[in-house]
Amino acid sequence: MACEKCFRVPAVLDEFVVVRKLFSSSHLDYALLRCPHCGQHFLHTFDERVDWDGGDDQMWSLYIALTDEEVKAIDALPDAECAEGLHNDTLHQMGIGNPAIVKGPNHQWRGNRLQLPWPA
Repeated sequence: MACEKCFRVPAVLDEFVVVRKLFSSSHLDYALLRCPHCGQHFLHTFDERVDWDGGDDQMWSLYIALTDEEVKAIDALPDAECAEGLHNDTLHQMGIGNPAIVKGPNHQWRGNRLQLPWPA
């Protein structure tokens, strides 16, 4: 799964190709990405926890290397339903399904998950 370019630390994330935007809002985004070097697909999640009092919002990105079966499941989701956020629970579950959660200030891979960075 993956190659030395997309699984290195830090990964070559700016080279990833956006295959499909799944959902986009001001505080939550999901996209299907692909490594241009090896073809590995990733689910990318951007999440922001809004701090209405202090304004120091916690933000992070999560990149999850997907299996072929997971890519097929995402491909089967209708565009209109994704745009409305109807599948966000499914995408969130796919994102947290891997129990190897990485906490830390740096780009870190653990299993098939890259955390950038973990909220404080």
